[in-house]
Amino acid sequence: NTVHENYPFANKLYVCAHAEQQLKSETIIFMDSDSVVWQEPKAFYEVDNVDVAMTPVFRKFNLAVNKKDENYAYWQRMQTVLGFSTPKTIQTLVDNQQVLAYYNSGLIVAKRSAGFYQNVKINFEKLLKTDASFFHNAHLEQVNLSATIHAGNFKFQQLPKGYNYPLKHHGHVQNLSYRVETLDEVITGHYTVLFKKAGYKNPLKGKLIEGEKGEWFKNKVKEYGVYQPWYKKLINAV
Repeated sequence: NTVHENYPFANKLYVCAHAEQQLKSETIIFMDSDSVVWQEPKAFYEVDNVDVAMTPVFRKFNLAVNKKDENYAYWQRMQTVLGFSTPKTIQTLVDNQQVLAYYNSGLIVAKRSAGFYQNVKINFEKLLKTDASFFHNAHLEQVNLSATIHAGNFKFQQLPKGYNYPLKHHGHVQNLSYRVETLDEVITGHYTVLFKKAGYKNPLKGKLIEGEKGEWFKNKVKEYGVYQPWYKKLINAV
């Protein structure tokens, strides 16, 4: 990524496209670095007759929209540039709101033979070339993944409960298809900004550390010093 150095999230798209060209594995998985794998992710190997698998976006905000929202105009223009139209909707993972089919980029499972990542890269560059000032958005790489699924008619499947689980929202997931009662049910957890901002309640207390996996998580967070300096004082309270 030398052309879009001012957009670091683009690195994800370029490295996936490179991996798709260079690796021999038929299944190529991208996982955000702020993730924890707690159990064997069997779904990675059991995605049959599918080109791409992801989970829904966590919450309805910014570019997670329906047709009545102001930001739907962003999707409309993207549909025009990439040549697709989709009436499909999904329920967001945490607040269970209906939005245009839009998936979280923290975990992507794709078949190399489908050429999905190459199409993602091509579409990303096309959007910015068409109108960089309009499409340059903090969530462009994520929206573009969903747009590419629609535009390329890729065979898509939502990953099941327990994958890309939003740890920050544990205990508050309203979408019953993804809600878990204990972290022992989680396959891969995505902790996003859980440790990055002051003001959150201590994430290593209460429901988040119930069960064997939660206790393991607490100990690893301590061991690796994941907390930011302003949060260090809470370690002693765990």
